[in-house]
Amino acid sequence: MDSSHYLEQYIASLDMVPLALRELLNIESVPCDIYALKNGLFELILIQESSIDKRLLGQILNNSNGALYTLKNEHKKIIKKQQELLRISTRSLSMGNTIENTKKQMNFLTLNMYYLYLDALDNDTLNLQLQSAHTLSKVLMEMMHTHKELYEDYIGQKHHYILAQPVLSSLFLLGLLKNSKTYIDQDIEAFFLASLLKDVGMSFIPTNKFEKNNLTDSDKKQFLRHPQLSIKILNGRTPLRPHHLKIIEHHHAFSDLRSELSQEMQIRLNPSVNVMLGFETLTTTIMDIIAAMLSDRPYRSASTLLESLEFVKKIMFDQFPTEFKLIVQFFKKYYA
Repeated sequence: MDSSHYLEQYIASLDMVPLALRELLNIESVPCDIYALKNGLFELILIQESSIDKRLLGQILNNSNGALYTLKNEHKKIIKKQQELLRISTRSLSMGNTIENTKKQMNFLTLNMYYLYLDALDNDTLNLQLQSAHTLSKVLMEMMHTHKELYEDYIGQKHHYILAQPVLSSLFLLGLLKNSKTYIDQDIEAFFLASLLKDVGMSFIPTNKFEKNNLTDSDKKQFLRHPQLSIKILNGRTPLRPHHLKIIEHHHAFSDLRSELSQEMQIRLNPSVNVMLGFETLTTTIMDIIAAMLSDRPYRSASTLLESLEFVKKIMFDQFPTEFKLIVQFFKKYYA
């Protein structure tokens, strides 16, 4: 490779951003040029406005190992296209086959969560997430009998666990609260939104940390402080009230990362294990733990639902036996 070509590649690398293959799903043509890395060099594989379908995506996956790139400024075109699909899905959610529409909506919502994590301060992306989640929550409350099917389809989509965990935990939480028959739909929706957005503070954690097998004390501190970052991001920009922000603040009360930190670090973090947990905070926390265990991690394989329930029994049954029984009854009724 001559020096001019090397310089071109170097300049290109400064402007390139990774592109998830999932971002090309459901669109008929690519709105920008798409590149793949071959032998350490960027190679143009799709020209702007090229038609695309599942067969072609399969070929791209095989040839590029899923590592795709586009120019940073051009990526906005893909985001715009996918967000328009989410708006269309939201408007038509109750039309036609509602179950299939809801499956698609959960996937679109997850992709938009990714865009929110890329720029957590973007008001348009946040508002779209709120509006779409508002519509989704109403449909989910009306279709409790479909939750198992929705869950199984969603798990099969293999979203990254950082994105999938808040979606799954919010699905579980909404179902649990609705099944309890003690909350009005408006309150359930608010708790659903709080649960869905509780991890937005993760957007400030470097993505390479999510793939590590062993976390340093500094890494663990970053993860444990993300609820406070979530509150800073959401406060004043969403309809969530102080009570909902408190739930977000303490949704890692049972985190095993805390106990693994050095004593000095634990003192600095002011552990939340002494916080009196209300029912909504407790259930948000437990649904988050269950959702976390149901997905693969770099350091472990996914657990089954039964294994997840056995685990949460160990950490909550002595203090919260009634609440644990309600959780078990809920999962037996809708997920068995």
